[in-house]
Amino acid sequence: MQNCQKKFLIFIALLGATQSFAQNPCGNGSTIVSATNLEYTPAVLNIAIGETVAWVNYEGVHNVNGQVNTLTNEPFDNPQPFSFSTVTGSPSGVCIGEFTFTEPGVYNYDCSVGSHALAGMVGEIVVGTPGCVDPDAENYDPSADFDDGSCILPTCGVTDHVVNASSFQYDPNVLNVAVGETVGWVNLGGSHDVNAVINSITNEPYDNPETFDFPVVTGNPDGVCIGTFSFSVPGIYDYDCSVGSHAEAGMVGQIVVGVPGCLEPFADNYNPDADFDDGSCEFIGCTDLQACNFDITAIDDDGSCTYPGCRYPNALNYEPNAGCDDLSCIFGEVNDCPSDINNDGIVNTADLLNFLSDFGTDC
Repeated sequence: MQNCQKKFLIFIALLGATQSFAQNPCGNGSTIVSATNLEYTPAVLNIAIGETVAWVNYEGVHNVNGQVNTLTNEPFDNPQPFSFSTVTGSPSGVCIGEFTFTEPGVYNYDCSVGSHALAGMVGEIVVGTPGCVDPDAENYDPSADFDDGSCILPTCGVTDHVVNASSFQYDPNVLNVAVGETVGWVNLGGSHDVNAVINSITNEPYDNPETFDFPVVTGNPDGVCIGTFSFSVPGIYDYDCSVGSHAEAGMVGQIVVGVPGCLEPFADNYNPDADFDDGSCEFIGCTDLQACNFDITAIDDDGSCTYPGCRYPNALNYEPNAGCDDLSCIFGEVNDCPSDINNDGIVNTADLLNFLSDFGTDC
């Protein structure tokens, strides 16, 4: 009987200890970090922004130091400072302190008592979701609460367009960009440069609207930046790789900056939205000097020429397709035999008598 009572008392004691260990002596609604046996449990804790953490000492003498790293003597530089004084623990738990984290980020801390930190009594609180918050990075995470340093930026930094150099070619070899945009050239293998000064094939100047030139670099599959350039002047830019016979092998490129088009207001294809004139202006019309609608500004004949003639519908020689009147109109009836005065189809004495009877009279 005594053994049964003894076992029951031990069970009640253990149950009480377990319940005490699970309770939060710092208050309610907090996530507990236990301090015991020269360690924080959990050593790394992930929480949401606005949550509260309570540190409870269940054994030994411990504190929470989030100010200056005990091992390096350097500031922790946490997003928010926090620190709690030394307390002596007990199996039922003694509150060291609690803190509400309102700023996202990674918080480091340790126990500055004796050599506890050196023995491994260090902790970390991750508040919010870590990730890359740089919109220009390849692994940008719009849902991240703070930047964790994981951003992978383009090889040439932030650019609007990338031209890859490899296998004796630029890809793309023709690129259209807006005025003000930046282009970066990345070498993925071999030795290449970007030469926009002297044509490597003709040895003539490129005469680009702006000059750009980048020296030779050796590439690798991860990419090595050759150079970047921001195009502020519209126009067509030609360039090549001046290394060895790369240009002759077809390693040439072109950048079209802005919208090309005809800027001549009198041209038939005038484009007021064009950024630069590309020589495409068309002046079409009638180019025949003899035509009524000859156009002195026309360069290409469009088949619209019209020619002079009689434009009066009542004239005997009316020409409906005439473009202008040439004063050639003939009016009245046409008589193929003007001597047949009486119009009987025969010229004879009767016609002569008709003529003599009217001879000398006023019309």
